[in-house]
Amino acid sequence: MIPWLNHIVVYTLENRSFDQLLGQCPGVAGFGPDIRLAGPDGNGVSSFPMYRYSGSQCANPTHTWVKIHEAWNQGGMDGFVKANGPDVMGYFPITRFPAFIKAVQEGIVLDQYFSSVLGPTMPNRLYQIAGTSHGLRDDPPIFGSDQFHMPTLFDQLSRHRVAWTYYIGDYGLGSIGRTIAKQALFCPLLWFPRFLRRPLNRHLMPLGGFFRDVQTRRLPAVSFLAPRYLRSAHPPFPVQWGLASALHVLRTLRSSPLWKNTLYILQFDEAGGFFDPVPPPIVDSFGLGIRVPAVLWSGRAEPGVCHTVFDHTSVLRFIEEQYELPLLGERTAQMASLALALV
Repeated sequence: MIPWLNHIVVYTLENRSFDQLLGQCPGVAGFGPDIRLAGPDGNGVSSFPMYRYSGSQCANPTHTWVKIHEAWNQGGMDGFVKANGPDVMGYFPITRFPAFIKAVQEGIVLDQYFSSVLGPTMPNRLYQIAGTSHGLRDDPPIFGSDQFHMPTLFDQLSRHRVAWTYYIGDYGLGSIGRTIAKQALFCPLLWFPRFLRRPLNRHLMPLGGFFRDVQTRRLPAVSFLAPRYLRSAHPPFPVQWGLASALHVLRTLRSSPLWKNTLYILQFDEAGGFFDPVPPPIVDSFGLGIRVPAVLWSGRAEPGVCHTVFDHTSVLRFIEEQYELPLLGERTAQMASLALALV
């Protein structure tokens, strides 16, 4: 337990690998200049800087369970081009987003933070809140009838009277907006029937409510943020839109008296099919998944780079330990708590 911590804010963006976004930052385990992977035709494709967007560089690689396993290739980390073509080797030079990189260097970079599942969005976001995907390997079909019912962190928080809110992009636009928010998969609670009914539905709010609650000093103990689709960093939308939204959250928190007792956690749900050279540790048949960007900011934490291995359940474990809750899922008990990055 961290005694000074009153507020935990978790913001999860979409579908970028650590190497693509933060691999050039000083002090991190990034890529080498000579990385070259073979494509389906046998020709090699090298990493290349993405200085500006083109149609191909905005492509959305296929990131199903099957395709990500092809890219991973039993830990060889050499199947990315064969699985999805040469665009997955593109990376963003640190000069491309100076404001974001400056902010990153003022936080704690987690350069061994992995997604939880060698699969797409929904399984990873379920691990983040429940410590398991209950066997789910791929995203539910659009407008499908899938529902989830397993225990979550938010059930625990409610039971122990710890204040929490899930702030959801596009959620405040009526029934159409709520449908879009659900189908985007960024808030898995929208797929749990009990969280759509009273009393639990009062914890789901439009994303704009987060900024109001910070300004009025009514921020709950635990806040999860789901982005608007256009600002999620999900291809084909520009990654800088997502990074700008993350900086907006950071600046809002820093300008508040709450900041000295707040921890802001920014991470990405999964790598989206983009290249990363670091083989994820194998802890069970579902993961770990491909490495993703993750940064911590706090008014009390010293900046630096943490090389401890984490995944999404490390965040879950950290919150559960902070509020003396039971650990959900076998994976959560296996992984290190995010608290290790703060000591």
